[in-house]
Amino acid sequence: MYQALDTLRQRPDVNIVRFKDRLNKPLKSGYGDLLLNLRMSNGHVGELRLQLAPAERISADYEHALYETIRDQDTYASIQGQELTLQENAFSKEIQRRTNALYQKVFKEGAK
Repeated sequence: MYQALDTLRQRPDVNIVRFKDRLNKPLKSGYGDLLLNLRMSNGHVGELRLQLAPAERISADYEHALYETIRDQDTYASIQGQELTLQENAFSKEIQRRTNALYQKVFKEGAK
């Protein structure tokens, strides 16, 4: 992925507006990629993510749905003016622990 990034950086026709290295600093779920915002020839800014295919499958298959569940839980508590219960906090942490383990396995295998 870093080789692909270097190739993009060397191209004069590619204008990288913003770059985030989420491999070195993954999201709470453990998901990581190289995220680039590119200025297109028409002036629009697009997003390009360089990632491992197995990590995308984890994200697409269920990690995003789990993220939405946690987000909805947090939103509901906020609307009610309440803190999360011990059980809700434990639920969120366990989801993050499990998705982290899945992503770590993918990244370890991808590094071979």
